[in-house]
Amino acid sequence: MKLAIIGLPQSGVTTVFNALTGRHADPHAYTKPDELNLAVVKVPDPRLDFLSEHYQPDKVVHAAIEYVEVPGLFAATTGGASADAGATATVRDCDATVKVLRAFHAPDAPNPRGDNDPVRDLRDIDDELLTLDLAIIEKRVNRLRKDIHKPTPEQEQNKVELAALERCLAALEEGQELRDVHLSDREEKLLRGYGFLTIQPCIHVLNIDESDIGGDIVPPDLPADRSLAFCAELESELGELDPDDRDEFLQDLGIDELARDRLVRMSYRILDLITFFTHNKSEVRAWALEKGATALDAAETIHSDMARGFIRAEVVNADDLQQDGSEREARARGHIKTEGRDYVVRDGDIITIRFNV
Repeated sequence: MKLAIIGLPQSGVTTVFNALTGRHADPHAYTKPDELNLAVVKVPDPRLDFLSEHYQPDKVVHAAIEYVEVPGLFAATTGGASADAGATATVRDCDATVKVLRAFHAPDAPNPRGDNDPVRDLRDIDDELLTLDLAIIEKRVNRLRKDIHKPTPEQEQNKVELAALERCLAALEEGQELRDVHLSDREEKLLRGYGFLTIQPCIHVLNIDESDIGGDIVPPDLPADRSLAFCAELESELGELDPDDRDEFLQDLGIDELARDRLVRMSYRILDLITFFTHNKSEVRAWALEKGATALDAAETIHSDMARGFIRAEVVNADDLQQDGSEREARARGHIKTEGRDYVVRDGDIITIRFNV
């Protein structure tokens, strides 16, 4: 799973990237669209810490999310050239976006727009994404309106696609984002390859001043469950400290945890992911899985041979195991169960796949 970090010029996109990933990209350097800042971030999970202590493996592997900083997307919004085609393609290839909104003051890096207005900036970002989707759909609709009259093997499929795209086109022309357009499973599958920008789930990050930490400054216009505020510059510096020193600084600032951990968990949630775990003598591993997926899907995630030769799954939830204290006690209480391929995996399940190939 990959998320694109985007924002208007001078909003602190690179600094947010650094804070989130622990990288040291130069926020003042020009980044070419074909030389993107890219990093994989571990998903923090206290259940994995418990399983590590419980099983004492040689190796612990976290679930992970990939983040990419994408420059050059909003040059037109601030009076520059049109959006870079490579940058647009990169964001289309992602599963979600992190939209950075400037809410900090820096005399040495003044806001090109004069004043800070996160809601205005978000509106302009969304308008640009909508315009980019509109251009793609208009071109495809014009082509399909000609092709559906040709007796080809794809004619019926093209009719379904055209009807879906025409509804999307009407929505965009009304200023409605595509995530709000109802699509059938077939239509969603047909349109998936376009990578529409306004259909992607998103997170809003207010990049604030250090003096605003702890304040309630997220505008009510932004959805609370997909928005957070933090000082990216400070978070980037804190991320470089020894964990003991960092915890002391966080306490002094009245912060429970680094914002990057909250952002990673929020990213995980908007992607509609859950975590399941596997273990053996050498390794405890966390795996990302789409919510609603089955034990067979989990087996496929681990290895295709496991799915091909699936027999059954032995399942215990990490919370139950931690409460019970041991597998023996968990089994005695009925918390370890044998499930078939259609079992819907719960967040936190520890799964042992029995298979034969």
